[in-house]
Amino acid sequence: MVKPGIAAYYQCYKDPYATIQSVRHYRKSYPDNTLYLLSDNGYDYSTLAKEYNCIYEHSTVVHGGYPSLTRVEDVELFITRFKKALDYIEEEWVMLLEDDVKVFSPYDLNLLKNDMNGINIGGPQHKSDLFYHFYNNKKSGNRFCGKVLNDFIREFNPLHLDDLHYSGWGGTVLNVSFFKNALTDHSKIYRSIKFLWENESIKLYVTDLILSFICFSNGGTIGPLIETCEKALHFFQAKVVNFDKSWCGVPIPPEDAHLVKL
Repeated sequence: MVKPGIAAYYQCYKDPYATIQSVRHYRKSYPDNTLYLLSDNGYDYSTLAKEYNCIYEHSTVVHGGYPSLTRVEDVELFITRFKKALDYIEEEWVMLLEDDVKVFSPYDLNLLKNDMNGINIGGPQHKSDLFYHFYNNKKSGNRFCGKVLNDFIREFNPLHLDDLHYSGWGGTVLNVSFFKNALTDHSKIYRSIKFLWENESIKLYVTDLILSFICFSNGGTIGPLIETCEKALHFFQAKVVNFDKSWCGVPIPPEDAHLVKL
């Protein structure tokens, strides 16, 4: 039975203080929800996982440049790992957690209207939207560009409109049931990935692009989540902030040294 709430999927590597703080802050807001922590052939975070009640996996295979992937094999590994993690999640939603994501308080579940709910996709659309004047209606987020990509998406998603924004970076919240279903058809997934690579002008797989393309090509929807933002647009009401590097590269204080085996 699906439980209400937001789980977290977190692929980490060798930035231990940032990993500790990201886990710790998530746990303050979500003390009992599922947190799937995966070490990408990085340090041993098993003690951290035990202390903060995480499902822990230590892989001996490393992604090259995650979350920016330059090989099809890395994309396959990312999808395989994410699909495996979803099988452990009972909650309705899952947040993508990263070293530069700060969770200050729980999201409002009533605001999760799409299969992917991300960081101000396109910015506020109407003057009645919250924070419209703060953003001054500036566009944030990325777009799928080009007729070929949009036509491919429309083959599986007839209601798709051109010039849609996409999401999928830290703090984004995904519908677990939708993505479990979307990731069951192996051949369709990799057909989509191959097509994306052949027709995307930037020859780089990024996890947000991959997840969004899978979402759109399975008839899913993506939309903004006003309770989150990037650090550059940080407003005091934000419950989750992405791309905040203040924890990254900081030495582990002595009181936390036991949490990670370097």
